Amino acid sequence: KTTIIFHDNGSGIEDFASLLHLGSSDWDPNTELREDPAGMGFFALIHSGVDVASGSKSASITTAHFLGQQGVQVVDCDPVMPGTRLSFVRAENLGTVEFALKEVAQFGPIDVILNGTALPREDFLKNAVKVKIVDGVRIGVFIGHSHPRNKANFHGSVIEIHESALHLDKVLLPTI
Repeated sequence: KTTIIFHDNGSGIEDFASLLHLGSSDWDPNTELREDPAGMGFFALIHSGVDVASGSKSASITTAHFLGQQGVQVVDCDPVMPGTRLSFVRAENLGTVEFALKEVAQFGPIDVILNGTALPREDFLKNAVKVKIVDGVRIGVFIGHSHPRNKANFHGSVIEIHESALHLDKVLLPTI
């Protein structure tokens, strides 16, 4: 088993109850309309449970809490936790977790530190001959074999795109 800790340097969690509101977000109305956020990422921890500390508060959230079978007890913690810290245990071994983190961090939008060492990052579109932003999405055009064919960066994860899904004529406007 591997203990995973995510710790950010943000402003913290104002209302711990918001952690268990499925499908809600703080996105502005235009972004919500365009992106259709599900707000379910935190619920991926339903099977492992998670300890959350933020500011002067902390809570242990179990499967029963996620399912609404029990109320979550938020308690005062000392010392004050800057940002937010999530801690949970996964069945995967450290090697498997490390491999997954390196893959996501490579093209991800934030710095990832693993055991005190920053994981390498690079721009997914670094070899593009043209980069265009369409509705907030960066799209790159490549010539030759300067980039893997039929691949896309989806929030840091490189995914395969089926050939029939590629419709560049709809995103590459005449200005290119």
